[in-house]
Amino acid sequence: MKTAVVILCAGKSSRMGEDKALTTFKDKPFIVHIVKKYENIADKIIVVTGDNHKSVTEALQNYSCSIILNNNRELGMFSSVKTGITLLNGEYQTFIHPVDCPFVTETVLKNMKDFITEKDVVIPFVELDRKRFGHPVVLKPEALKAVENAEMTDNLKSVINKIDSTDLLRTEDCSILHNINTPEDLKKSIQ
Repeated sequence: MKTAVVILCAGKSSRMGEDKALTTFKDKPFIVHIVKKYENIADKIIVVTGDNHKSVTEALQNYSCSIILNNNRELGMFSSVKTGITLLNGEYQTFIHPVDCPFVTETVLKNMKDFITEKDVVIPFVELDRKRFGHPVVLKPEALKAVENAEMTDNLKSVINKIDSTDLLRTEDCSILHNINTPEDLKKSIQ
């Protein structure tokens, strides 16, 4: 089965104080770090933008990916998921990767891609004091149909919760938990 990724970066990044997609780490924007990790994993890379469309397009000019503007971004992140999957025509297992999770390792992504399951959704988790679920998630074709059929104002978690066919992939890699919403989050993650 072919693999795709939909990278979500249409949000306002108001808590970060700057566009998360363009936040620099090790001399590269978050969006470039994420795209580079998928170059050897995904057959198709889709980046969903918002007000940052022009600047993200410029940052990715040397990378092979499809960039699409979410004209409904004011409806929230799920509208970006729905916008991104419109570019998928075929049988893909699809990573849904928020731009504020730039530190997920390529090893985790490869393990998720190679995880053999008949289930429609794969969610990574780390067992700490309890199961802690992280990003990205992988949606197989049947799950993508559920997303397509959901309302634009819905959310991915509620759509996934309605799908009976979910598998969990355990990892020891806490990078799946690092969600960068503020400058303080970034400082904690790179320490």
